[in-house]
Amino acid sequence: MEKIDKKAKILECTILEYIKTSTPIGSQLLQAIVDFDVSSATILNYLKRMVEDGVLMQFHISGGRVPSIESLRDF
Repeated sequence: MEKIDKKAKILECTILEYIKTSTPIGSQLLQAIVDFDVSSATILNYLKRMVEDGVLMQFHISGGRVPSIESLRDF
């Protein structure tokens, strides 16, 4: 059985959805998009870490996240 890199998959889904919609992406939307069983709280924890790492940006405390310029370039 292949192990899923959850962080990479969440980042990929966030970037793809952002490219489609040009709007900040939240954890509940990502939960509906990702193809593995994970709670929105777990996704939220990953998103918080990715903001701290500079991979994603969050403009408002209760808002969704958007990919950083560097993340979009790397994608």
